[in-house]
Amino acid sequence: MLSIEKRFRASQQVLASGQYGGPFSGELAGQTLGVIGFGASGRALARRALAFGMRVVAIDALPPARRRPGRAGVRVPGRPREPR
Repeated sequence: MLSIEKRFRASQQVLASGQYGGPFSGELAGQTLGVIGFGASGRALARRALAFGMRVVAIDALPPARRRPGRAGVRVPGRPREPR
């Protein structure tokens, strides 16, 4: 996600040509990440995305009642919203 959003390859080519300056990238903050499978790996990815200020929507094969999001800010469809 970082490499794509930061346009790493294009930025590398511009810098190699001797040009400097100018924003090369967008921001991950405010973007939405959909996580399919909310096991240990999905939860770890969600934690990292939340640290970048992303919105996270997760879906899992287990019924929502049997699996907790594990962190505030993760929306699991079919699960009632947590009170604020």
